Amino acid sequence: MFNLPIFVSLDYHQKFIQVCVMNQKRQILANVTVENDPDTVHRVVAPFGSNVHVAIEASTGVTHFADLLIHRFHWHVEPARERLCRPIETNSR
Repeated sequence: MFNLPIFVSLDYHQKFIQVCVMNQKRQILANVTVENDPDTVHRVVAPFGSNVHVAIEASTGVTHFADLLIHRFHWHVEPARERLCRPIETNSR
């Protein structure tokens, strides 16, 4: 079995995080908003694989959060260069 990389884009906010999981073909596997908690993010990402590469948007508090992902889950974490996924649109009419 191959350990193919999966790519995760995190849009970090103080109270929540937008988590977008993609495969090598940039197909979106998950795109959800979750509470700002490393274990919650891990529960979203873990079913898709363990070779995880994360791009995280720069924001206040993001350095500590990135360190937690690196040390707890051994993920590869880098600053995001571009937004890879868009937030889920909601109809609030």
